[in-house]
Amino acid sequence: MANIKITDLPELSETPNDANLLEIVDKASETPTSKKITWANIKAAVLTDLGITEIPVPVTQGGTGAATAQAAINTLTAVSGATNEYVLTKDTVTGNAIFKAAAGGGGGGGDFLVMQVFS
Repeated sequence: MANIKITDLPELSETPNDANLLEIVDKASETPTSKKITWANIKAAVLTDLGITEIPVPVTQGGTGAATAQAAINTLTAVSGATNEYVLTKDTVTGNAIFKAAAGGGGGGGDFLVMQVFS
């Protein structure tokens, strides 16, 4: 495939795998040189640039450290340390999310008036 413009090449129709090669222009502002780079190396460079050192991304690096949505929720809410039947709510003093007993509201205990309407 010599002498074909990159823009004339067919587009990759699937998610790139780590072995895929891409063309990159090295030192474009100095003496530009065309080189190859693997998709794996591009991903690694992006993660490094973002300060991410492992996958799944740990909480200390802005992630959840979890592989599923439910595991992420459990991690971020620290539900494993919560008391059974407590609810997650916003603390009015700190503004942080905390678990505490649900406040009473509605429910039984009151007087009721039962009416029957005839037409």
